[in-house]
Amino acid sequence: MSPSAVGILLARSDSSRLPGKVLMDLGGGHTLIGLVAARARQARELDDLVLATSDRPCDDALADYAAGPLGLPVFRGAVDDVAGRALAAAESRGATWFARINGDSPFVDAALLDAGIRLARETGADLVSNVIQRSHPYGVAVEVFRVDTYRRALPDFDAFEREHIARHLYQHPDRYRLASLPPSPDPALAGLRLTVDDADDLAAVRATVSRLGDDAATAGYLRVADLIREVRG
Repeated sequence: MSPSAVGILLARSDSSRLPGKVLMDLGGGHTLIGLVAARARQARELDDLVLATSDRPCDDALADYAAGPLGLPVFRGAVDDVAGRALAAAESRGATWFARINGDSPFVDAALLDAGIRLARETGADLVSNVIQRSHPYGVAVEVFRVDTYRRALPDFDAFEREHIARHLYQHPDRYRLASLPPSPDPALAGLRLTVDDADDLAAVRATVSRLGDDAATAGYLRVADLIREVRG
């Protein structure tokens, strides 16, 4: 049996630019967090998917929604220690590897996640990534961490690295083994945003989900990117 790989879905309810965005309706029967989860679940190499959110009352509705309609295990921890929360969530599911999945990235790509997890298992790298040299759009980043390495590294993280959970490993390639996924076939997409940060992003994603119809949960990122560019003009 292959070592277990768990998707850690990092999300919280408050956002300075678009409060409550993770539970907002995208159309087609999808909320933002629901579409992220549906697309991540298409990854065949993921053995489990868990929501890791904060332990604050403002995230109670998100936790209840994930545990209820989405059927996700939920782990709750400190809002200002994202790295510690991600690690503890992975450990709670007995993971050997964990893949970071952002709650504001509705077009997370299952094929890229699968490729990242396979590369992690094949190489034993401490971090597999497709953003060491960015050629993929924002919103389809792949970062797969070896849990035992991450556990050993965490005490060395500063406060900024506790929030930006991969930074410490990127900053110390002499200490950690990093492996890169192949570049995107269209490197011009590197600056394209498939994320939801503000109201304009939300409108573009809603229009794209409408165009995708029943394929919203399965369409590859290249098709999504083409539609997003059309929508954004």
